[in-house]
Amino acid sequence: MKYGKIDTLRQQYPVAFMCRVLDVSESGFHAWNTRPLCARKKENTRLEIEILAAHQRPREAYGTKRLHRDLADHSVQITPYRVRAPRKKLNLYCKQKRKFKVTTDSKHYLSFAFNILKREFAVSAPDKAWVSDITYIPTEEGWLYLAGTKDLFNGELVGYAMSGKSDCWDNAPMESVWGTLKTELLHHQKFTVRQQAKEEITEYIEIFYNRQRKQERLEYLSPVEFKQRYYADLFVA
Repeated sequence: MKYGKIDTLRQQYPVAFMCRVLDVSESGFHAWNTRPLCARKKENTRLEIEILAAHQRPREAYGTKRLHRDLADHSVQITPYRVRAPRKKLNLYCKQKRKFKVTTDSKHYLSFAFNILKREFAVSAPDKAWVSDITYIPTEEGWLYLAGTKDLFNGELVGYAMSGKSDCWDNAPMESVWGTLKTELLHHQKFTVRQQAKEEITEYIEIFYNRQRKQERLEYLSPVEFKQRYYADLFVA
């Protein structure tokens, strides 16, 4: 314990001085410091590297459960508990949601569309029920409007378009997707022009959200993987 403390503070204080204060020999410290790492420490160091890589792969978006599943997918077989301790030591935290702000104004006298879905979100097959919505992204060039359509079966974004103010769409609710997009991308970016925002959002949706981002409700598969498994099961049946 004393040697470890000295090693931590050696950039701030002379080793000889700390050895005198803590009543240990300087030669003993140097012998401890040059001793090969034990197998357990080597394993912990390797594990910290794996956890740091797993944290960065999904854009720092995963908590402990999804981080544990990502490690398993990369042949790192450990318990969820062994993920928590190194994650805390390395000060790794997933990106947090901001406080929800209501932007929809339903207090008007315009006509409403019929509620066909009736909040029946459990869908047994692809392309049975889609929902859509619009959100807006600030850039230094002005607002960029993003409209998207989501398949309720696997949460995949099956279509989206970007436009300026004069061409924005009027869509049904899909706010959970926009919340995820803002938490994991938009709140951490500052866009100079609309084209930059379009490129970043397209890459996030096509590469990460649809094909890589694990969802707990999809048994820790991405939307595309979940749909592929559905069709593979149908083929076997």
